[in-house]
Amino acid sequence: MSDNTFRIIHTVTNLALDANASMEVYLSRPENNHETNPYQLWRIVPISDTYRIIHNQTGLALDANANRSVYLSSIEHNRETNPYQRWRFR
Repeated sequence: MSDNTFRIIHTVTNLALDANASMEVYLSRPENNHETNPYQLWRIVPISDTYRIIHNQTGLALDANANRSVYLSSIEHNRETNPYQRWRFR
């Protein structure tokens, strides 16, 4: 991990937020849950009063839709102006 990347860890399971080349986002498998897994590194980028969470390996943003699905954005929809890629921390 560098100073600008983070692993996002689920507090109950202690598993990291992970993603794959198919743009799926999930909690890591226990055997793949380690600091050196590049698919578990994320960048948190401020955009006004919100944040984009960028998957460091692919450069794609954490995206969501009205059906409560969470996934990596497609290349054509991966942009700062996409409101479905904005997140808040409370």
